[in-house]
Amino acid sequence: MRPAKTGLLIFDLDGTLFETVTVSVPAIQSVLRDYGFPVPSHREITDTFGQPLTDFCAWLAHRSDPDLVPELADAIGGREMELISTEGKLYPGIPEALAELRARVSRMAVCSNGPEVYVIEVLRARSLEGFFDEIRWRQIADTSKSQMLGDLLGRLDARPAAMIGDRAEDIRAARANGIAAVGAAYGYSRPGDLDGADALAGAATDLPKLLSELLGLNGGAA
Repeated sequence: MRPAKTGLLIFDLDGTLFETVTVSVPAIQSVLRDYGFPVPSHREITDTFGQPLTDFCAWLAHRSDPDLVPELADAIGGREMELISTEGKLYPGIPEALAELRARVSRMAVCSNGPEVYVIEVLRARSLEGFFDEIRWRQIADTSKSQMLGDLLGRLDARPAAMIGDRAEDIRAARANGIAAVGAAYGYSRPGDLDGADALAGAATDLPKLLSELLGLNGGAA
C-alpha cells in the first residue's frame, strides 16, 4: 500500500518554472527600440524579474518618458503574450519534476507577482495548469508576496509546506508565513537573495529529491 500523500508546495513562476528571459528580454528591448529609447542590457532587464508591476513601471520611467510608461507597459505586455507560445521555455526538467512531485504531495500551487493574463497564458501554453490546485497572481489590493502566500496557505491546509522561488521576496514570504523556503538557484537570484533558504536547488531536476527529503514527502513512492 502506498502511504498517504502529505504536504503543500507553492512555486514562484518567473525564474523558477518559466525561463522569463525567453519572452521578457526580447519584448522589452524591441519595444524600447521601436520607441527610440536606449535599449537596456540583458542583466538590467533580468534584475526586474519578480517585481510587482508598479516597481517595473518605475524602472521603465527612468529609461524612457514617464508620460509614456502606461503605453510602453501595454506594448511590452502585448509583445510578451505574443512570444509566450512561440519562444517561451520552461527550465529543463520542470514538467518531469512537477509530475514526480505531484505523485508525492497533496497540494501544489503557483504564487506569482505577474498579472492574471500573463500567469494563465504561461501555464496554458506550457501545459502546466493540471499540476496545480490553486494559482495566485498579483491583484490590485495585494501589498506583498507574503500577503499573497498567506492567502494561499489559508485556502490550502495541507502541511508541511514550502515556498520555492528564486528571489529574496520568495524567501521572505516563506519566513513570514512560517513555512520552509527553497531557493531556485538556477533562476534570476542576485547575490544574497537566497540567504536564509532552508535548501538550494542548483537545477530544476534537483527539486523532487530535495523537496521530498526536506518535507518528508513519501506519498506516491513505490
